[in-house]
Amino acid sequence: MGLPEGFEKRVIKKSYGRSLTVYYISRFDQIHFKLYAAVDRGGYHVNDLLALNPSEEEIEKAAKWAITHEPSQGFRMMLIDFLEKIGFKNVADRI
Repeated sequence: MGLPEGFEKRVIKKSYGRSLTVYYISRFDQIHFKLYAAVDRGGYHVNDLLALNPSEEEIEKAAKWAITHEPSQGFRMMLIDFLEKIGFKNVADRI
């Protein structure tokens, strides 16, 4: 389904000793994934998303990316409703 543009450049590599390397996704990409999951599945993803304290610009980019993964009108309507409920009405109006 594709990752947010530039994902590979934002991955954070951490080595723990000689045998373990872990790649962490960036906060920006977490916002994308958590927004999509919060709309698609609800539950704890909402709290995780809000804990990241996303900006309006970050939420808008994440919303536009989420629509590329679920282009249905039903998902778009759920996304707009969700954005309004979490305080991003301006973004919802632009989606």
